[in-house]
Amino acid sequence: RRQRQMCIRDSLHAVPKKGLDSKGYAAECLSKSILGMGHSRCVLRSDNEPSILQLVRAAVGQVRLGGVDVVDEGSVPHDPQTNGRAEAAVKLLKGLLSVHKLSLERRLQRCVPPGHPLMAWLALHVAFLRTTQVVGSDGMTAWQRVRGRAFHQKLHLFGDCLLYTSDAADE
Repeated sequence: RRQRQMCIRDSLHAVPKKGLDSKGYAAECLSKSILGMGHSRCVLRSDNEPSILQLVRAAVGQVRLGGVDVVDEGSVPHDPQTNGRAEAAVKLLKGLLSVHKLSLERRLQRCVPPGHPLMAWLALHVAFLRTTQVVGSDGMTAWQRVRGRAFHQKLHLFGDCLLYTSDAADE
């Protein structure tokens, strides 16, 4: 039986601090991402940094409460290739975030500071674009792999001004 490997590389969240925060927001985001994949079993691998290990332990507890059998694995010490795929995904998402931030700043003709609420929304938008638009080595996007069909909705630039009418207003 062939094992299927998936990464939570299409999940990007702005969190208050690295590791476990006082309100547990980062652990909640991580656990929701894992539970959202719909698997009954998973292996969660992270680097061995103490702050990240605390976050992972908290998320594992929440995932187990959600009914998923999860195993927590640390990476092999002094072996940078252990997390190679995750590091490549982080690099890609950082690049996409940077490009979209620069595009937004050019259109606004203003600098958007790193702590601005727009950055949290932009991070979610970039992760969504990665999921729906970036084609993997198998010729499919992450959206296609999970849903079995391509994403066909029209997308707009982040921060575009859109006009619309609501059918609910006519009632």
